[in-house]
Order: sequence, then C-alpha cells, then structure tokens
Amino acid sequence: MRSTRFVPFLLKYTLVMALLFAGFAQARVDTVSRGRIYESIDELPDRSVGLLLGTSQFTRSGSPSPFFDARIRAASELYHRGKIGVILASGDNAHVSYNEPVQMRRALERAGVPTDAIVKDFAGFRTLDSVARAQLVFGQTELTIVSQRFHLGRALLVAHHYSIDAIGYAADPVGGYAGLRVWLREVLARTLAVLDLYVFATQPRYTGDPVPIGVRGEPILDVEAIDEN
Repeated sequence: MRSTRFVPFLLKYTLVMALLFAGFAQARVDTVSRGRIYESIDELPDRSVGLLLGTSQFTRSGSPSPFFDARIRAASELYHRGKIGVILASGDNAHVSYNEPVQMRRALERAGVPTDAIVKDFAGFRTLDSVARAQLVFGQTELTIVSQRFHLGRALLVAHHYSIDAIGYAADPVGGYAGLRVWLREVLARTLAVLDLYVFATQPRYTGDPVPIGVRGEPILDVEAIDEN
C-alpha cells in the first residue's frame, strides 16, 4: 500500500521541482539580459564584431524563413550604419546540403555586406557553441549578438557565463503560429541552457586553435570546418 501511494507523491514532487527550476531558469535569463537588449539602432552602442546566430533559410515546407530573413536584415543594417565592422556568422553545418553559415554569407552579400567583412563559423551547432566559440576561438570579449528578442536572452546568458561583455540587437519579431511555437520551445531551451551552464558544465562540441578576428580596418581571418562547395 505504501509503495502505491509513494509513486504518485514522487511524480508530483518531481513535477513541482521541474516547474520551479524552469521558473528559476526564466528568471535567471531575464536578470542577466535586463537592459542589454536593444530594438532601436540609434541607441545601440558600437561594437567591432556582431555575432549573427544561425537558423535555417527555409521552413520545413520549403518557404523562406521569416526568422532568417529578419536576422539578415538586422545584421546588414548594423553593418551599413557602422554599428559593427565585422559579422561573425555562426551556425550549423550538419551536412553538405545544409550549411547555415554559407546561407547567411550569401544573403549578407546580397544585402551589400562585403565578403571580407563576414567571418563564417561552421561549428555553431547550438547557441552555447556559437557564443562560447566567439570567445574561446575567435577571441572576442565584446559582442553585439543579433537574433530575435526571445532568443537573445539565452544567448546573453551564455555570454555572461563566458565573461563576454555582450549586448543584443533584436531582429524583427515573427508573429502568428510560428512565433508562438518558437516562444514555447524557448521556455524549455532556457531551462536546458541553465542546466548546461551551471549543472553539467557543457562545453562546445568543437573548439580548436584560436583564430582571432581583426578589428575594423585590419585583416579578417576566416575559419571553415569543411569546403563550402
């Protein structure tokens, strides 16, 4: 009899603890990112390097992704307005037919950003990888991170953990069902991010030798995990 009563109690206790931890994760992200996310380009401080977080160029149905397009517009506007001098395009390079950094580079070039102002990071498999590698591999201690607002909080949490003085520039939001679905997924992602950083001490999948990025007017070094062709 005791065992049959204990199991529901344990399940309820586990659920309550999980909800409390999820709430703590949301609060932690909000605290770290408070005052560091900008929506006005005029108020945004200048930084040498902008970290553009990757996402797929197309949706599962094959149509253009509004998340991707908004991030490209935001990053290219920052460059053209002189708010950043170099764009570090970091994303997933899962296989030859799916290559976020190359997709971002091509889109940025179409938006008028010169090739020598774009640095590709092919090992940005997760937000943690992209932000951590910006410091561990590319030597950046200051960054402007570009993504949608819902995503920036988590990215700034990772930056804070790696002692990066980062600010975020919010790309245009995406409404409707797509925006709601991604926002709900972000709640779980924030919880996992806190676990990765403070419990499991998760490290980027790949680091490698340091390849520092030059500041404005200096040579820019590029890193490629595979031949982009």
